[in-house]
Amino acid sequence: MKLFNRENASGLLRTLLRYCVEVVIIFIGITISFLFDQWRNENQQRKELIELSESLLRDAESLKKQLSKDLRGSAIWIQQLDSIQIERASNRVSTSRLTWLYKVICGQDLFVFNPQSPSYQSATSSGHLDKLPDSIQHHIYQVYHDELLYFELLYDQQRQSITQFRNTALLQSNTSLPAEKVSGLELDLNKFALEVQKPGCGNFILQIKNMEKTVYRINERSSRELTNLITSLTKYREALQAE
Repeated sequence: MKLFNRENASGLLRTLLRYCVEVVIIFIGITISFLFDQWRNENQQRKELIELSESLLRDAESLKKQLSKDLRGSAIWIQQLDSIQIERASNRVSTSRLTWLYKVICGQDLFVFNPQSPSYQSATSSGHLDKLPDSIQHHIYQVYHDELLYFELLYDQQRQSITQFRNTALLQSNTSLPAEKVSGLELDLNKFALEVQKPGCGNFILQIKNMEKTVYRINERSSRELTNLITSLTKYREALQAE
């Protein structure tokens, strides 16, 4: 009888051990599967963040090149307007500067700045931008919403001022000004030179020069912010790639 009880107890123990082993194996399998899925999801998210960082970097570098080009253009504008003011004071504005100013007023030498970033817009609409660190999100927002939108606003104000002067001053004075293009039009430089000497034109020249100086300063500041953003995105991308 005691032998029978011992055999039953031994069988029960083996059964319990077998069940325990099976439970442990199942638990280990579930854990490994969970860890693998987690690793796969994290790896996929890391790849997506790397691609997002690279696309944002490309847009930022492209915008920086555009700002650099516009900065050189602003410097030329300021230099030309300074020279016109000096020559205007002596009543002898050169033909080349009269022609340049005429083209500006006609809209031929105006800059068009587009601060939009396709990658930024796509990441914002899809919600992917929220996956970036808060510091980088704040930096991106500062560049695209604060710096570059203000920069675009200055360009629009400059263009509106020039258009308004053309429509309210020169056209009304019967100075030949085309709506869009100068090419093919015989410009009466003597008549235009007389218009340039008028006080209203003097005020206009001063106004657009001061505005262009503001554009130049904001351009420099925006370029610095873009450089900082590029540095931050580059370091973030490199950190992701090193994981």
